[in-house]
Parts: sequence; structure tokens; C-alpha cells
Amino acid sequence: MSKFQNRSLSEEKADIKRALKTSFQEGAIWQPIAISWFDKWKNYVNYDDEVPEPRDKEVIDSLHPGEVDNSGLQGSFGDEMRRDAVEGRDYILLPNNFANMLLEKYGGGPSFPRKVLNVGQYYNPIYQVNLWPVRIEVYLCDRTQPAPVQTDDRFKRRYFNKNMELDKVAEDLSSLFHVHRHTSSTRYWLRDTPPDTSAEEKKGTGRMLTCDVVDFDGDWRFVRSDANRNIQEVLGERDCIELIIEVAPFRTARDADWPRFQQLEAWKQDLRVGDMVDVKDRKGKFYAAKILSIDEQRNLMVHFFGWDESNDEKILASEINSRVAPLHGHSFDRSKWEEGNKVDLCLKDANDAPFWAMGTIIGTDPKTDKVEVMVEAKDKADALKKKASSTSTATRTTGASASLYDDDDEIDDFDIDDDAAKKKKLQQQQQQLITDGAAAESKAADTAATAAEEENTRVWVDIYGDTVAPQYTHTPALRSSSSTAYGGGYYGTSSLYSSYNSISYDRHTKGTPPVAGAVGLQNLGNTCFMNSILQCLSNTQPLTEIFTSGVYRDQINYDNPLGHSGKIALTYGKLVKDMWSGAYTKVVPREFKTVIGDYRPQFAGYEQQDSQEMMNCLLDGLHEDLNRIKKKPYTQKIESKGRPDELIASESWRRFLLRNDSLIVERFFGLQKSHVTCRSCGKESVTFDPYATLSVPIPIKNTRVVTVVVQLLPYHVAPVRVVLEVALTDAMSDLKRLLIDRLLDLKLLSAPSELTSTPRTTVTPSASTTVMTEDSFELVHKEDVPAATPSTETITSPAMVVDGDDVKEEKVAGSGSEDTSTNTGKRKPLGPAAMTTSSSVAAKALFYDSFHFHFGVLNGMRTTTVSKNYNTKDAKNTAITAFVGKMDYLVAFQLEHPVPEFKSMTSYYYGGNTTLTSKKRLEEDDLEGNGGTTPPVGPKAPTYLAMDLVVGTREGVRMELVGYPRRLSFVQGETTNEDVHRVVRQVLRRLVPATSPLMQRDEAEWPYELCVTSSYGTQVYRTVEKNDAPFTPLKDTMEILVVHWQNAVVKDGLVDIVRAKDITDQSFTGNHSSSMADIDEDLDEDEYYPATTYSKTQPQHKRAKKTLSIYDCLDKYIEREQLADTETVYCNRCKEMLAPIKKMDIWSAPDILIIHLKRFQFITGQYQLVLREKINDVVEFPIEGLDLTAYVQGTVSSEAPPIYDLFAVSHHMGNLGGGHYTATAKNFVNNQWYYFNDSSVTPTEPSSAINATAYVLFYKRRTGTCKWAGQVPHPEGLPDEEDN
Repeated sequence: MSKFQNRSLSEEKADIKRALKTSFQEGAIWQPIAISWFDKWKNYVNYDDEVPEPRDKEVIDSLHPGEVDNSGLQGSFGDEMRRDAVEGRDYILLPNNFANMLLEKYGGGPSFPRKVLNVGQYYNPIYQVNLWPVRIEVYLCDRTQPAPVQTDDRFKRRYFNKNMELDKVAEDLSSLFHVHRHTSSTRYWLRDTPPDTSAEEKKGTGRMLTCDVVDFDGDWRFVRSDANRNIQEVLGERDCIELIIEVAPFRTARDADWPRFQQLEAWKQDLRVGDMVDVKDRKGKFYAAKILSIDEQRNLMVHFFGWDESNDEKILASEINSRVAPLHGHSFDRSKWEEGNKVDLCLKDANDAPFWAMGTIIGTDPKTDKVEVMVEAKDKADALKKKASSTSTATRTTGASASLYDDDDEIDDFDIDDDAAKKKKLQQQQQQLITDGAAAESKAADTAATAAEEENTRVWVDIYGDTVAPQYTHTPALRSSSSTAYGGGYYGTSSLYSSYNSISYDRHTKGTPPVAGAVGLQNLGNTCFMNSILQCLSNTQPLTEIFTSGVYRDQINYDNPLGHSGKIALTYGKLVKDMWSGAYTKVVPREFKTVIGDYRPQFAGYEQQDSQEMMNCLLDGLHEDLNRIKKKPYTQKIESKGRPDELIASESWRRFLLRNDSLIVERFFGLQKSHVTCRSCGKESVTFDPYATLSVPIPIKNTRVVTVVVQLLPYHVAPVRVVLEVALTDAMSDLKRLLIDRLLDLKLLSAPSELTSTPRTTVTPSASTTVMTEDSFELVHKEDVPAATPSTETITSPAMVVDGDDVKEEKVAGSGSEDTSTNTGKRKPLGPAAMTTSSSVAAKALFYDSFHFHFGVLNGMRTTTVSKNYNTKDAKNTAITAFVGKMDYLVAFQLEHPVPEFKSMTSYYYGGNTTLTSKKRLEEDDLEGNGGTTPPVGPKAPTYLAMDLVVGTREGVRMELVGYPRRLSFVQGETTNEDVHRVVRQVLRRLVPATSPLMQRDEAEWPYELCVTSSYGTQVYRTVEKNDAPFTPLKDTMEILVVHWQNAVVKDGLVDIVRAKDITDQSFTGNHSSSMADIDEDLDEDEYYPATTYSKTQPQHKRAKKTLSIYDCLDKYIEREQLADTETVYCNRCKEMLAPIKKMDIWSAPDILIIHLKRFQFITGQYQLVLREKINDVVEFPIEGLDLTAYVQGTVSSEAPPIYDLFAVSHHMGNLGGGHYTATAKNFVNNQWYYFNDSSVTPTEPSSAINATAYVLFYKRRTGTCKWAGQVPHPEGLPDEEDN
């Protein structure tokens, strides 16, 4: 029987609750559990009720969930998971030991153990459970077996991390077949689906035999340039990657050396009339061409695009292999032409003679494969003059284009009659041009003069016609150069298969979408975050119309140093135009990803990113690329200084527009008001800042329970285990306050006597030094505080100062206490920590400072030694939940003296000066007291020392440590060896049974020895004698004190060493005590429980089950809040960094309102690493009629009120870096809602967007428009000197 079978349901529930609070750790194993079964289990254990009502056994038995049923998560192969499974909807994740606990107790399965990976950077980790490792099935092909066969020696199956590159994976797989790259060459084939070319044939346009069409042997595609791609990108929507490793026997292999070369050439045996290919002309240059005819001997007649029929050539059947290559493998891909590209265009002069001029593409139509080209009059005139000047020596034809060959080219006799005739005709035409050269030159000059006076020429042309060609193909500027980018010339390759520039996933999928704009986006490898936000912005009508109309081109600021030379605007414009062309069902945003990665390197790789961060980056990039401000002036931020908000808002907007003026600003930017108040001196600062995204918090209580081992005074008491419920973002600097409050609640600690009996001092400031806030608590200027007048009120309980809502708020005479707020949003008052006066803040600080604590970490596998100490300098801002590791516990030592904190790493002595003093001698009566004392302040402050003491047993020169460490404190320079021994004996008392004869002896005569050892007791350095000699402090190294009894005393049972391990468990409700009563005893030794766990009986403050709405989030956004110590600002009155009180308000709202739900909480981890936690609560929001009238504090237009309708939502499902992004959006052409999941597009209902995955909401103003959110800039401007 499983050892878990006898666990109670409450214990089982507590196990899983703390398991669900466990953070990911790299390398840890987690498992998914089907949520359908998990919900049944929750009913069975009464999961949601912390104090459940008694239930009959029959009721409980009827709710038994049965065996764990994960069958719904099963994938199509082996133990793979279903790829469309979503966390929170289909499964929950549990640490491996907890999942196994459920599987062992209830049975069932299958199980899917998976490892946690860090998919971020080492300095900014993003932990993700690798639920779907990529399965790769690989075949070996060589000369003996060029076809793939599934035999043991030629087939392998392996799983890989999805972030690896295909080339690296293939190299690793090659080693399985003992293929070594230093002796042979390898290349790869992928199993893929051949593209369908039937539609092109039906239209009569001919097949476009590009690489992605011809590189197939059945369903195996030759890998050209995607070998360095991420395997997640290569995987796409497949279940696995099937790969052929083709091995050539030579390190430098020729085409014919490859065993599958014939398969790669097979497509050339099936050429048809109308096919488009690349053909090498007689000079060895490749051009895009079309097959005109094929004779009985399989000889080809080809026509070169951009050249007239006189340049057509015959390709002998024997030359096909060497002269024919896949389309655009060497020539420029004309389908990639876009607006702004330069091309050569063939025009007619006044005599109807053709000439070539340079033009610019100003329009594209992917559905018809046409482009609109504009040639400026000046360029036409220049082209005509050049044509005239070269007429006398021209050797080109008089057709639509020049000859493929220059005038100095030697034209060999052709073996074919047609070619000979062509040669003769060309020579005759050349001779005629020479004879009539002078006349032609004069006539061309006249034509050029006439053309110069004409208007620009605009014409639509077929991209594969003869009147358009890549730039410099015919224009003489670079006629002699071999351009590789836009020219039709040779690409400098020695092999037909060494330098192809076309790969399958770079091409959009042609087809007719349901409606323009309803197209999928190819996932390029963890780019779902980008696709999600692109779909939302694509369905933002004002933005899309800017780019589809082309008006943005005139706005591009190519010189803005904060922009990207117009590349973001141009690339995004092309992407949007493709998405709304109606010519594609799937678009590949690779070029956009490359450009945005250049602009912000964080988006350059293939790691999962945040869609909201991507959106901010894109909007910022578009704004800067379209910024009308060419040279940004310096502007100074303005503060209100008591002036009207309307004045400061208009001036702030004016200054913002001096540096930022774009089409994006007009529709997407609003203004928010920030009101910051210094809690120390009361100084207020009101400023107005622009925003494009409204990031609103989700008002939930997100807490964790942290276990702390506490060593309290007096020294003879056993340590206590307590639990603290802490907010996820509570920092280590808050730990002392939280612990003291908890100990007071448990009555394990009481206030020092001098604080509980001293009359309370109330500061009564003058009216001139009091600043009343609108939430009716006062802030006093430090430098203006008058002398305090003692009152007769006495603090009778420390809870009156520090406990939760029991804090008494001091009232200042003559000050009002009513809430002066006029905003209708729900306001929650500040917590007690903020709603206090300067005097009570000081009193509270004094109260907590009266207790002297050190904090550190005990490793769960070795609790005898502090593995890490807390130091404010290093860890002040570190989240409590992140300070400890997965097998660690927090430890707190109450000290007799105010010893400064130890260094962050293990260090057991620290001497530091302080303004506090203590008694010169330690008296035994003082050691019996409960709690520390607050020493008086004196001119000569002593220094203090502290050291850790551990009980041990001696085995030769080695000490075996037992139990928990105890930290002792003394006055440095005034402590003797006997003083130290006196304290040590206090610790030893709890090891001596009441019936032991030792209790009858003088403690000074007890048979023990005190030694100074290394931190783990592995080496004894010296013995501390029992005398009055001055105590020699421990060195500033990892040294500790170890006390051990003589072996005979232990053997005879006079002392009980096991008691050193005793701990009083106060993690239960009330003061119940037990010896080592901990749930861990029921688990295997190799299982762990992190310090952030749930106790089995600790009461949780359960949030009332209430539906959250977007208005709750907005209310939280405008709520006054006391910032944490990690969010400090500089107060120029106090001259220090302080955490102020802050309040945000919406001053104006833009036409396009973007609301970001802050689902990710950022937690400061150790070494300043930032960790994230996700909130998965549902936030309801209206599809229509989001009304911000009550929230906008600026002027509201009656013609364009702040009432909004939803049109798009970016969704995030799953957990942090391991999640998936999708989008729901309303198409503004047919008003139909669609769900976008990468390349998949399906109709949906708008209500489906309201769920726990909603992350970024896009709203559009219902009626009217307000440029700049209706904010009018100040007409004249305020001088900077007024703001000084």
C-alpha cells in the first residue's frame, strides 16, 4: 500500500496547495494533471473551504474522483502531450513528487514528466516547463542507400529542446551514425508537403518553379538555407520533424558527388511550356525566363523577362542541367517588389521608339501580380539624352530592349539555324545605327527636351512583363556591374545549388481569405506574441487605413536618431498591405521580425516575449519613424506648484508636441496626471505625462506562506516554527515587521517595557507646517516640526501602534478629516502604514527597532549551519519569496544587542560602529528576560560582535553538528570567556532532563567543552577556556562556536542530545506545540518543500468570490497608494531617496484606447534578477459601451465622449514564458469577429474574448474623433524659469 493512502484529505489538500505555490526552478521536473480530473479531486477534498463543514462519509465517498485520467492530454505518439492543450483550461502543473503522490494514491495516468528550462537569459531568467520537446526522426542516406529506410542502422528517434538550431541538431544526430564532418560532407532533407501549383496552371500563367516547388523528391524537401533555423520554427504545425542526413564521401563535394543529386535534378525532366525558371545566358548570367516551346528533342526556347523577343534563346536538351535553375534562385524575386523600390521601365519616345528610364514603384497588386511605376519627367529627360548620346556607337537592337550582349562581346557562330539568322539580323541593325548615328542623336536630343517639359508618367505593368526589369538591368549607370540585389545579372555562384535565395516559409500563401484582413500569420518560432499583437493592430481601422492608403510615406522621417530610418514604417506598411490585399490566406512576417529585431534586440531571437512589450515597441517605432519633428528641442518637465491643472496640462502637452508630432500621437496618445507626495516632509509634485497604453492592476490578493524558524530569547527555549502570509512582492526589508507582527499575534513576543509604560508623545505642529491630503491624513515638514508637547495618553498595547487596522490616526487641531475627492471611482483608503503622521511613523519605526533580529537561510539538508545571511545592502529589495531556494528555510535570530547585519554570504563575525549602547556586563538575570531592551543613546557607542553556536558531538578532531544554530551577541572588548560560557549554558539547559543529576550540580561545573571550529565543524581551531580572560573574537572567516558534552555524559543519558533538534511548531492555529510536528516526515527524504509553502492548518485570508470587472481595475489604478521601498524617488527637500505616496488619474483619453491588464507581477529576486508571476483571474469588460466619463478629469467633449467599443483582444494563455498568445478581433470591413491563432483564422463571437486569458484590450471611441485626445496645447507657452 502506498504510504500516501493513509493521509487525511486535509493533509492531501495542504500538500497540493503548497505545490501550486511552488516556483519553477531550472532543471526541476513537473507534470501536468488533467483539469477535468483535478476539479473532481477538488470537490472530493473540499478544496475551496478552509474551514469545511463536517461531511458524511457517504457524501465523501460519492465524490471520489476515481483514477487520475490524463488520457485527454495524450498526443498522437508515445508519451507526447496534445499540442493544443492549454494550461488552466486543460491541465494544471504540479511538481513531480506531488503529481506522483496523486498518481500513486489514486492510480491512473498516463504521466508526462517534463523538465523546467530557462528560456530567458541568465541575468533575466524565464522559466518554462518544456511540455512539448521536439521529436526528430532521422534517416541516413549515402551512396549505398540513397533512399530513406527505417532500419536500426539507418533510423534514429530523439527529442530536443525547441530552442536548438536545426544545423546543431543535425550535427548531433550525425554522430549517432558515426558521420564525421572532417572526413565527409552532409546536407539535409525535411519531410514536407509539396506546394500546389494547379491553380497557376488553370489560370494559364504557368508554373513558377521556385526552390520551394522543385526542391522535392516526393514529400522530402531539400534544405537550402533553413539549416540555421530554430527547430521550433522548422516544426511549424507538424507533429515531429523527419530529417534525412545525406552524406557525401568527400569533405568538399561537387554536385554529382551527392547520393541524392539525381532526385534533386528530377524536376528538370518534367519541364512544361509556360514554366518560369532561371536561365543562364551565353555570357553565363542568370535571368528570370519563361519557356516558350519544347521541341521533340526536348530543346527549349526561352524568353527572358524584361527583354524583347530578339533576345530569346534556344537551350539544347544537353544544356538543361547546366543552364536551367529554379526561378529566383539566382535572379531577383520580382514578387518581393514593394512601394518605394527603384526599377527600370520601358517607355516610348515621340517617334514611338523604346527607351529605358529609372522609375519608382508607387503601388502593388498581389492579386494580379502588377505594380504601378512612376517615372519623373526629369528621369525621362535624362534617359533620352543618354540614349541619344549613345546612339552613334550603339550596338543594341531597336526593339523594346537592348541586347543581352554588349557591343564588344564576340558573338560566336551558332550551330542552330535560328541563332545564325538572329546573328545576321543583329549585325544589320547595328550597322544601320552607326550609319544614322548623327541624325539619331539630334532627334533624340529634341525628344529629350520635349520630354523634360512633360508631367510624370504613371503606368501599371505586369511584374513578369517585358516593360519592367530590376534596377540597372537596362539603365546605363551600372550596366557593366554585376548587381546581386536588384540586377538581373549573375549571382557569382559556381554551383546551381550553392546560393539560392528563396525558401518555402518566406513566401505568403496565395488564396482568397474570408474577407480582406482575415489572414493568418506564420509562426516563425515562438513568435505567437508578435502575431497576436499584429492581428490586433491590423484590425485597428485608423492605423491600417494610414498604411493601406500610403499617406504615411510622405510622413517618414529618415533622419530621426530615435527612429529606424523609416524601416519600421515601411516594413509594417508592406506587411499590412499584404494582409489586406485579399490575395493571401497566410502571410509570413519574417521581414518585419528582422527589422523590429534590429530596432530592439530583445526581439531579435526566437525566445518567447511579451505581446504588450512588443506592442509598445512597435507603436514607439512607428511614431518615431513618422515623427514630423526633424530636430527635437530640449524641453523641461513642468510641475504644477499650486497652479491650475488645466494650465499645467496644456503646457505639458505643448512641450510634448515640440518633440513628438505624428499620426500615431494624434490617435493613440492621451495624458495622465501624476500626484506624488513625500510622506516625510509633505512636499507634493503634480505632473502630466503622455501615455499610449493604460496599464491597470488587477485588484486581487496574491500571497504566499513562508516558513520561518525563529530563535527567540531567552536562550534556553527551543526554536519556533511559524508561517507568515506575505504578499508576492513583499521585500526582505519588510520581513522584520511582518515577523514581529506575527509573533505578537501568537503572544510569543511582547513589547519592551519602556515602550509600553512611557507616555505617548504627540507632536502638534502649527497650521503652517501641516499639509492635508485629500484622503485626510497629515504630513508634517521635518524641518518645521516644533517642540513636542507630551500628552497623558499611554500606549497600552503595541498593537495600537503596529497592528493592521488598529493603528490610531492622530488628528491635528484645526484640520479637516473629510474625503475631498470628487472622483466617482471607488477609492480604498491607504493602509495603516501610510495613514499616519510623521510622529507616529517615527514611533512605529522606534517600536520595530527595539527588537534586534538577524535573518538568514537554513538549507533543508543541513539545518545546523546558516547558508546565507540577510544583508540590507545586498538584499533589501529582494522579494521574501525569492530570497530562499527550493530546499531552504528562513531563520530569524533575536539578539540581545543591536549587532549590524552580517555579510550576505556565510560570515560569523562582524564588528560595526553604531549609535546604540548596551550594558557593560551581561547579567544572568537579564538572560532570563523575554525580549531585548532599547539602550540609551550615548556619546561613546560601543561595538558589538555576534557568533553562531551549535551543539555537537566530538569524534576525534571532527565535530558532528546537531540541531539548529543559535546566534549570540556580546559587547566587543568588554566580554570575557566566562561571559560567553554563561550564555552557552543557557542554551545547554534544554538538553538536560529535569531528572538528570546534572540539575543538582553547579552549571559552571557541567562537563562540556566549547570550541571554535570551521563553519561545518570539520576542523577544530581552539578551545574557549572557562576563565575571566578577555574573549578573543572569531576571525572574519566562516568560524562558529560548537559546544559538546563529554561522551560519557551522553552515553550515561545525563543529557539528551536529540533535544537539540526539537522545534516548537507554531504553524498551526493557536499555540499548539509539538516536537518536530511537520508534514515533511511523511515524505521521502529526496522530496522537498520550499520555504514558500502552505501549512496544513494555517488559516488563509480567502478573497471573497467576486467577479472582477475592468472598472475594478480602473478604480485600483486611480487609488492612492504608498509605494514600496523598492520604488523610491528623490525628494529635493529631504535630500534623500524615499518611497512616496502616489496617485494616478486619467486626464484625457485617446480615440484608440489600449488597456493592458497587468497579469504579470514582477518580483525582485536575488542578485537583482527579476522574476514574474501571473494572475489568472477573469476580468470582465464590456464589448460595447466602456464609459470612462467618471475617470477622465480633463475636458470632455459632448460630441466625442469617452465611451468606447471593443474591437480586439490579445490573449495570453498558460504560464509566463511557457504560454501561448492568440488574438480575437473584429474585422472592420464585414464587422465579423475572428479568432487568430497564428496561421489559423476562425469566425467567433465577441463574448469568447472575455476570459482569463484576456491580456491587452483595444477600444475605439464610439462617436466622433478627438485629435490629441482632445487636449489643446498652450497657445503661448510658459517660461521655464517659472518652474524653477
